[in-house]
Amino acid sequence: VFALVPDTVYAQVSVFSEYRQSKFARLGRFNGFTEEDQDLSNLIFLSAALAPSDWGYEGTGIGTRAVLRAGARAGPTLLKAVVDANALFNGAGLDSGRVVATGTLAVRTADRHATFLQVSGGVQEGPPPGGEFDLGFQIMPRLWGPHAFVGTTSFRATFEHRFFMIDNIADLIGLGLAGFVDYGGAWYAAQDPRLGGNAGVSVFFGSPLSSLAQINHLSAGYRFGGGIEDSDLARWSFTLGSGIIF
Repeated sequence: VFALVPDTVYAQVSVFSEYRQSKFARLGRFNGFTEEDQDLSNLIFLSAALAPSDWGYEGTGIGTRAVLRAGARAGPTLLKAVVDANALFNGAGLDSGRVVATGTLAVRTADRHATFLQVSGGVQEGPPPGGEFDLGFQIMPRLWGPHAFVGTTSFRATFEHRFFMIDNIADLIGLGLAGFVDYGGAWYAAQDPRLGGNAGVSVFFGSPLSSLAQINHLSAGYRFGGGIEDSDLARWSFTLGSGIIF
């Protein structure tokens, strides 16, 4: 005999307001070998949602979100900044929340060269299991393994210079070289900050015909900090993964 699972119905009501001043910059040899539109729009987004207990939830909750974004271009220089914050409140006050801020500076002094500096930081309160900040491998610092830095507070920064050597080999692939320095980490509120970094070089490649500006990279370099074993061999590392999107 199979028991039927009872139907459940949840409902919520939400409102939002958005102001946008659209600005885009058409660029090539930036995040990939194909041309892309860099969104430099100024944006203010505010939203609120109400989920009453009478509408199927165990308790009444109020969710809020605010996104502030700005961008500018001056000659070869692009600047972008974004702050994204959200929070969930219930009868006991703040149930969970998250604030992340990121700033990016990019300079293209020559047609085949692009230089990036990006800094990001964030804090969380009461994240769901597995929802903490998780740094390493495809999230800076890139020469550390997956889940190398996990916690509710995070900081990360990277400096990278890309040289797009060859745009198109047999209509299949483009090749380039890059040098980079990453530094960052994540930790929990009860812990001391745990930070580590790496410096190295990359061979990157991507499709010149792709509709998405994206590269992959094979990187090698030297790791420092982060509580790594005090061994020169352990500090050297290499990784193959997707390139960072700026």
